[in-house]
Order: sequence, then C-alpha cells, then structure tokens
Amino acid sequence: MKKFFKSHPEATLIILALVFTGAIIGSFAWGVGDVITVANDALKFTPSQARPGFDLDAASKLDLRGLTP
Repeated sequence: MKKFFKSHPEATLIILALVFTGAIIGSFAWGVGDVITVANDALKFTPSQARPGFDLDAASKLDLRGLTP
C-alpha cells in the first residue's frame, strides 16, 4: 500500500479531494433539506387555525375594572 501511495501521489490526492468534496456537498444538501423541512412544518397550518373564533359575548361580560392603575 505504501508503494502505491509513493508511486501515485497525484491520483491519491485527487481521489481524496473528490471524496471530501462529495462529503461536503452531501452534508450541505442534507442540512439545507432539513432546514427546509423544518421551516415547512413550522409554516403549515390547518384550516381551523385560519379563522380563530372569538367569543365576543363572553368577552363583553368580563369585569375588567381595576386592572389598570
């Protein structure tokens, strides 16, 4: 194995560079895909969330006097 590395140093370095470049590109793509998936899940809402219901009759019956100075 040492003879191979000593006799073909350029080929060894090229192969290592390609492997590391592939690892970097793969981890970057995986990270971007993960961020996009999480952002998509965070921004997704159900139709029940689109129109919140407020109970205005019950809110008008609340006695809020004395809460502010």
